Amino acid sequence: MAETSRRAARGVTPSLQEAMGAKRPRDISNERRRSSRARSPERRGARTTDDMVLFDEDPGVLNGWYVQMDEFLKSKLRLHLHPHKKHVNRAESGIDFTGFIIKPGRTYLRQTSLSGCRRTVRAWEREGSPVDPETLERVSQSLNSYLGMLRQVNGYKARKGLCCRVENLFLRADAEYTKIRAVLR
Repeated sequence: MAETSRRAARGVTPSLQEAMGAKRPRDISNERRRSSRARSPERRGARTTDDMVLFDEDPGVLNGWYVQMDEFLKSKLRLHLHPHKKHVNRAESGIDFTGFIIKPGRTYLRQTSLSGCRRTVRAWEREGSPVDPETLERVSQSLNSYLGMLRQVNGYKARKGLCCRVENLFLRADAEYTKIRAVLR
């Protein structure tokens, strides 16, 4: 780790393996055991990650990391990266990633995500804002999902506006406008 820090101070980018930490034999056997458990038919759930964003000023470094990750996935886990889903962009133009637009120093929620939230609220209002327990639970779960996304960005005004719009006798928001709950008596 000290060598990696010295190289970073000299402006040398560490290799992906150094950045991830050197793999010890015990780590590799744990990976094998985890991957075999994931393929096991009696396993009821699986955790997947299929999106990632890597940042560097040099496209050559990014391509090197891509090759290293692809080799690691093939050799250790028998997985591969999709060859046509790799995009190298300038960060200043923004990167569209899992519902967010990431730019240097700031992150925005994609407008289509906000539009989906507004559609949910309008649909509930068009139905006459029903207050039966099932509808309130469904609406609060959907809105809490959007509020969770808005917590990841500077979305206080949007959270407050959303919560104020749907609050009534049966839906309440917390003080920071981060969660809505149905109030049933």
